Amino acid sequence: MAGSNTYGTGPAAAGYLYQARLALVLSMPYVNKDSGVEVSIERLDDVAFESLGTPIDLLQTKHHISHIANLTDAGTDLWKTLRIWSDAVAADPSLPGRIRMALLTTAEIESGSVASLLKPTAAYPAGEKRDVKQAAERLTAIAETSSNQALKSAFASFLRLGFEMRASLLSAVEIIGNQQHLPDLDASLEEHLRLFAPRGKATLAREMLEGWWWPKICSALVQ
Repeated sequence: MAGSNTYGTGPAAAGYLYQARLALVLSMPYVNKDSGVEVSIERLDDVAFESLGTPIDLLQTKHHISHIANLTDAGTDLWKTLRIWSDAVAADPSLPGRIRMALLTTAEIESGSVASLLKPTAAYPAGEKRDVKQAAERLTAIAETSSNQALKSAFASFLRLGFEMRASLLSAVEIIGNQQHLPDLDASLEEHLRLFAPRGKATLAREMLEGWWWPKICSALVQ
């Protein structure tokens, strides 16, 4: 199916579908691991995981239709996410010590960027590591000097924390780039389902699972 619409909302719609579908993919490891973990969408964050009512993961998702996208240091994706988490930490300074905050994006993380300093620990090759202090310094400099009026409120939220609290926030942040696009999540779901489905039936199992999942999502969102 193809089409063209000057006022189309396809990218935005794809973004919402992406976070709902990605939530299902990310839930799969908990099937046999921990039945006490619950997933939510558009409640605590784009996607969130809770254990016994206590949040453990807050996830922001950024889906780009174009396969050529970069997560820039002064870009909207990064700063709108930081605004949300900065406001949350301002309200509850204990969050960074007990919750992981992850930005999952289909964009590329360029070498030398702020995002490259905040990848998950396991993502670094030998000899490289996360650098929260440098990330805090560079983001502070951007917030203090940028003339981007569209992100003014995001900069203000970040600076309002004070430097030590900014570093504390970033210590809980993981930026994970080059994630699969919306249509490509088929493969991830089927890979998980091969552990449970009869041989050769992973695609059918995925279709049945998503047939159950989407009505649940619709019901949860309207509630």
